[in-house]
Amino acid sequence: MDFKVSVVVPVYNVEKYLKRCVDSLLNQSYENLEIILVNDGSVDSSGSMCDKMQKTDPRIKVIHQKNGGLSAARNTGLENVTGDFVSFIDSDDWVELNMYEEMMSYVVKHELEIIECDIQSTMDPIKTDEKKFIIENKQENALRIIENQFFSVCRRIYKYSLIKDLRFIENYIYEDMIFTSYFFKRINKVGYINKPFYNYFIENSSSIMHGSYREKNVKSIDAIRIFQDNIENCFHSKKIHNAASKYITFFALHHYQELFNNKKFDPEYKHRKFLKALIKKNYNSNLDNNIYTKIARYSPFFLFRVFSKLDALRKKLIN
Repeated sequence: MDFKVSVVVPVYNVEKYLKRCVDSLLNQSYENLEIILVNDGSVDSSGSMCDKMQKTDPRIKVIHQKNGGLSAARNTGLENVTGDFVSFIDSDDWVELNMYEEMMSYVVKHELEIIECDIQSTMDPIKTDEKKFIIENKQENALRIIENQFFSVCRRIYKYSLIKDLRFIENYIYEDMIFTSYFFKRINKVGYINKPFYNYFIENSSSIMHGSYREKNVKSIDAIRIFQDNIENCFHSKKIHNAASKYITFFALHHYQELFNNKKFDPEYKHRKFLKALIKKNYNSNLDNNIYTKIARYSPFFLFRVFSKLDALRKKLIN
């Protein structure tokens, strides 16, 4: 059976890259696609480009809305899906032309609800590993994803009936992590192919993940609580809990350090108290060797602040 795949593409101010993305979908060897372009209040020519593209191919559906962010655009796309499967592509990225044909062939052959591929960043060396396909159960899939931080929804094709009632949490930076932790509860088996069909474009280091620390980052701290609750409610595996604890400690330490450098976002130490408690709860001396983690775990706030300043000075002198 030739299943229809709905591809949800949030569009916001990407006039330089939109054609590359959409062309990579229109020229797929797998033709039974529905391409949903959600123009999320773009102020450049992206919206008009979407309308022009819609006229060139009946598979393209365009939706215009006020700017609500990536999650809001994806949610709008999910509400308009008519396909059997759904895929998410960011509009400054692009995919290999045989992506859907190869991935859907495994879906059909093995009756999969979800299949996952690798991502190739434009900042990383080209991946040349020999192609390998495996089928994982719920525990194997969760362990690999958490250990490698493979939370991006763009690396997967989902059976729509499996996720049709799920939505991305809006105004959070870590929406993919939360979404992925929710679908862990629903899966039985997942296909994984290590081929990088998805190309992740990084123009410079000013992206959300690499840019300056902002209030939106602070609001998103709560995402890790949701993630931990979902993991604890879904799994009883010590390996998975250890992997989750290691990731949570890494996450908490990052924000803990950033808030000492951006004190205006946490004047009463509310968030740092929460993060310190997370580090204490998830710290494992057998897993963590980072000196910052140890000091955050065992020392009061002022000692961590003093250590951070001295270490920053040391690095500056070395450089």
